[in-house]
Amino acid sequence: MRCACLRHGTSPSATVRCSLRSPTSRSARTPKVAVIAWDVGHNPYGRAYLLAETLSRAYEVSLVGFQFPRFGDAVWPPLRDAPIQPVVIPGCDFPGFQHSLAGVVPRIDADVIIACKARLPALQLGLMLKAARNRPLLVDVDDYELSFFGNRAPLEDLTSVSPESLAVPFEEAWTRYAENLVRYADAVIVSNPALAGKFGGIEVPHARDETRFDPARFKRATARRRLGLHHWHRIVLFVGTPRPHKGLREVLAALKACRTRNGRLVVVGTPPDDWFASELQRSGGKYLRMLPDQPFHALPELLAAADLVCLLQDPENEISKYQLPAKVVDAAAMGIPILASRTPPLAALIDAGVVEPVDADNLADRMAHWLGSSRHRMARPAASRRWFLEHASYAAILPTLFELIEQHRAAPRPIEPGALAFLHEQDRRYGPA
Repeated sequence: MRCACLRHGTSPSATVRCSLRSPTSRSARTPKVAVIAWDVGHNPYGRAYLLAETLSRAYEVSLVGFQFPRFGDAVWPPLRDAPIQPVVIPGCDFPGFQHSLAGVVPRIDADVIIACKARLPALQLGLMLKAARNRPLLVDVDDYELSFFGNRAPLEDLTSVSPESLAVPFEEAWTRYAENLVRYADAVIVSNPALAGKFGGIEVPHARDETRFDPARFKRATARRRLGLHHWHRIVLFVGTPRPHKGLREVLAALKACRTRNGRLVVVGTPPDDWFASELQRSGGKYLRMLPDQPFHALPELLAAADLVCLLQDPENEISKYQLPAKVVDAAAMGIPILASRTPPLAALIDAGVVEPVDADNLADRMAHWLGSSRHRMARPAASRRWFLEHASYAAILPTLFELIEQHRAAPRPIEPGALAFLHEQDRRYGPA
């Protein structure tokens, strides 16, 4: 039994098609790059999208992703109406997933494959494409995926776990095993120095389109009116997925403690856990404003309304040790002061003066400093914007990606015996199509 056929578009009722068409229209001579997202229904899709959009400036790009029912039946809301629409592969459990992959491979026509994240769905499809057409496979790592699970020990021997634990392609057992597959890539891309220390590879930070994330395009007063806020409010903005480890409790407590008149924490993003949303609303009172997920194209104007961005993460949390929050790049692009915990992924930004390091003990004092004086707030934008343009804009990361792609497109590495053995074992385990 197969999962289903490919479909284009963003809604469950989108027309079903069994071929890939690029979302860009370029000369047939333009090399083709396929970017694979392991799931299009939640936030892992964001990194795949930014790479695809950056590369569309130089290549013909197809954005391909799985839609696993656990994460919904449509594209992640912030990117649902984005300019590049994905080709969606319905996701399911094994053995149907194996059969679905085998049917998809002949329909993906690309000169280079980029598999995003060290999760089995993207990695296995990438390796199958490499084996079928000898195309270079680049693996993009922007999180330590095992940090999201209790057991972080890499899994070498699949016979040591139960068949039931291998049913879901993106769950713990397969994610533990998938880390072993990264070595078979022609090259590895990482989003920050902490991940480079663990996986090696070429560093390509989270990035934004410098033509859209430009503070000169937006009026602060207009942005605030659309949020129902006034010029006298002092706004600390959080845009992203609100989770307990991201320090929102501490930021809210510090905002109350600093006694800044008319201070507000504006959280833009839907918490995946209802209990956490309820807790924030109970404790926040008048100091908290919560908004649901917003389309990505609205993000620059939301940022234009902000006075400050605070990211108080737990430095000992395994996720925080390896994750570069994209909201740091968002704030830097728009010249907003950033207070954040000192974590390894942020070390370079702290050294560059883009991020001011804080902890729970001094957060309220530093928050009062930045919210209390417009003179202080105006001192940061030029330096942050300059760092963004030089390091984290689409224009800044494209040359690195272009050089890497052209290097491996010219001389793809033969697929390794270990990768072929894995693919053959998958056919044996679940049956070929």
